[in-house]
Amino acid sequence: MSFLVVFNADGAAIDPNQLARMNLKVATQHVKLLGGRQQVAFVEHQDDLSLSAEDLAHRVTVSGGFSLIGRVRLDAREEICSVLPELFATKSDAFICLHAYVRWGDRCVDRLRGDFCFVVWDEHRRRLFCARDQIGVRPLFYAQLNNSWLISDSLELLARDRSTYAELDEYWIADFLIFGYPNDMDTTVYKQIRRVAPAHVLTISDNGGVIQQYWKLEIGDPLYYSDSRNYIEHFREVLTPAIKDRLPKDRVGIAMSGGLDSSTLAAQAVKVAGDPAKVVAHTFYFEHLVPHEEKHFSSLVASKLGISLKLRAVDEHRYDPRWYERGLRTPEPNPAIIRAAPARIIAAEMAKEAEVWLWGEGPDNALIFEWEAYLRWLARRNWLRLSAAAIQYIQSKQAREWLATISKYTHPRTSETNSSLELPEWINADFVRELRLTARAQQAAESGKNKHPWHPRAIASFTSAIWPAFLEQFDRSISGTPLCWRHPYLDLRVLSFLLSVPPIPWARRKRLIRKAMRGLLPNEVLSRDKASVGNFEAALLGKYGFPPLSRVGPILHYIDRTKVPATLPLEKATDLLVNVFVLDDWLRSRHARRTSYEVALEDGLRGLPPPS
Repeated sequence: MSFLVVFNADGAAIDPNQLARMNLKVATQHVKLLGGRQQVAFVEHQDDLSLSAEDLAHRVTVSGGFSLIGRVRLDAREEICSVLPELFATKSDAFICLHAYVRWGDRCVDRLRGDFCFVVWDEHRRRLFCARDQIGVRPLFYAQLNNSWLISDSLELLARDRSTYAELDEYWIADFLIFGYPNDMDTTVYKQIRRVAPAHVLTISDNGGVIQQYWKLEIGDPLYYSDSRNYIEHFREVLTPAIKDRLPKDRVGIAMSGGLDSSTLAAQAVKVAGDPAKVVAHTFYFEHLVPHEEKHFSSLVASKLGISLKLRAVDEHRYDPRWYERGLRTPEPNPAIIRAAPARIIAAEMAKEAEVWLWGEGPDNALIFEWEAYLRWLARRNWLRLSAAAIQYIQSKQAREWLATISKYTHPRTSETNSSLELPEWINADFVRELRLTARAQQAAESGKNKHPWHPRAIASFTSAIWPAFLEQFDRSISGTPLCWRHPYLDLRVLSFLLSVPPIPWARRKRLIRKAMRGLLPNEVLSRDKASVGNFEAALLGKYGFPPLSRVGPILHYIDRTKVPATLPLEKATDLLVNVFVLDDWLRSRHARRTSYEVALEDGLRGLPPPS
């Protein structure tokens, strides 16, 4: 269930036609009119997905003229309740969130942690307060149409209004073709619809809308403990409540690869749940497409923990050769569409075993082994720590790692910065010149360099636009599946700690997690290296080939069709080439949708809503 808020800034009462033209399938009980003139509408839109109660849109009201609608899951809710005596444990997270606004106003977001997007109507101040969580797990979109504002957690919902999808944002499309994701966190493919960026709030009144950032990821000096055991204890102390806050009342699922991070989540989930029967794991593996050992390692973990494990070979599920004939649609061009049909079937089966699933993304980025930057920083700050860190680095480095280091400096490769500036040759040259895309790519490369003194790559990874773009793929309004995904490693308590530990020795091969899981996970798993999945898409495309590319139509404005290779060259980035065909299919479906609606208008059927 998604939510929609309509606000008439000129004070005009909500006209039922405003909702009708968006083709909303809502009953009267799902629409709440607010404001003295009923100029605000809170709408709960029921989609076709079977969702957990904890993932539905919630609408709550308290005395004094305050109402909230949104999707809210809070971390450390006991801390907030301890300073709000009017609350008690049985209240919903949305209710707690609204009371936090009543108590602290705009600064309530300084105290809120978790996955949330919500809108508060403040009757006294006659305004809307809209907020999105710090990391960007929940999406939030908005559009201004003359004197009306639309806010929703669903881009597809806002794009049903013809006025909002009339014009595309060509910079968004350029970023999609160059980088694979939008380089600006506040844009969408539609020029009239914007995103609220992570860690931002939007306030809307009759004077207009104002966007403000309320939180920033900042890591100071490394966290130093005199006793190394304190790092292990600290890691367990933050991960345990992060998992506890995300566990449902019944069974929880783990997307378990057999690697260190997801296996750690499984082990800790069993510990927190107190019963292995409450934890179920799914492992997706390749039988023949690429070399893969996940089936073996995940089976070891499941046996050690005593949890249920479902093994699924997905060689033919990672690419659907008929994806462009399925009629499936995504709110924006999305490469996940090439495997959407089999993914939705698998997700429906997973939902029968558990509604809430945990994903293990985070440590690979937070524990990047940035030994050079760390040693340079220590050289300017503390010679004693520098000496100790240098000794630890030398003593813990394996022979194969020394060989890799020697190769790195004796056979230098082209810098990553220069290679990242090359635009794909198939982008239309006129389009490149018109939007000055070469300069834009260079600017993006420079802005992506984080200036953090000792952990630049790790901090940059979590401040990059790629991160919220990645997380939104898990949201059911975009994925089209009923699964509720949660990310314990992105809990701010866990993330801040992982980013604060000294890279030497704790980030080398994620030594911190390996030490913390000793005795809890099989030794084979603790000692294995990070597995490389390989380019499975290239293998599948080599087998099935590309779909047909349009010879006419809007795609030619962006793509030089004569330079799109008929087969996949090994040196080309597979994902960027796939995005050409994804964009083409999306543009065709959009064009068909607009044409049918405009024909209806020409026939005088102005009350007809645009097709969903």
